Amino acid sequence: MPSLLSSDLAVVSIGNDIHLFYQNDNTPIAKDGNYAGSAITAYYVDKDANFSNAHTIHLLYINSLNQLVEKVKKLSSNTWESVTLEDAVKKGPDTNSRLAGAAYNFDGGWNPEGSQWVYYTTRDSTDAREGITEIRRTPGGSWKTESVLPQKWGQMLLASSLAVTILRGEIQLFFQNHDLDISLYKNTNNSWTDQGTVIKGSLVAPNTALAATKTSDGKTHIFYTSKSSPPKIIHSVDGEVKNL
Repeated sequence: MPSLLSSDLAVVSIGNDIHLFYQNDNTPIAKDGNYAGSAITAYYVDKDANFSNAHTIHLLYINSLNQLVEKVKKLSSNTWESVTLEDAVKKGPDTNSRLAGAAYNFDGGWNPEGSQWVYYTTRDSTDAREGITEIRRTPGGSWKTESVLPQKWGQMLLASSLAVTILRGEIQLFFQNHDLDISLYKNTNNSWTDQGTVIKGSLVAPNTALAATKTSDGKTHIFYTSKSSPPKIIHSVDGEVKNL
């Protein structure tokens, strides 16, 4: 199984409880991951219209066949089940795509409650620069391509991990740039802006695994791999490092 340098990270917050997902041999949710390290993302849906309004955790990853896979756990049953994806979605990400996903868990306004988003990296067909594609699922529906983000193509480090948080009227999308900084794009009122560096590259391993969540107290939690030897998973809360 992948080491901390090759395993992706995915984090989910439910209230102030945090669930962290990564690849190992101890408690497998799925057994078809890429041995070199699968892209992974996960998020919580408070009222999931696709599962009788149950509380659910969604886990998406790219398997050893380079296809997108989705698993869902109802918190009431504590078991994981597979979701069938259309070919256009299953085969949408590139071979080296990274993933980030989140759900909108608020009643009314902005978007329907239970709406879900996943982001993955793609390459410009002319010069192979990295960019980001957005897919969206509305309650009771299936995944649809929403947009290709109007970010600066090529600003991202090749095969950079992604992390996203979604609250009412706000999407935060984190990635690593060529200076190894963890950077932020923010969407407010359906408009994306470049917020620049949030964690300096001097602290971060190249091509770090990356995960983020926003807890009910309004704090942004970012998880990444340190540049230290041996590497460690670092937990940053609104810019302050916390011990795991």
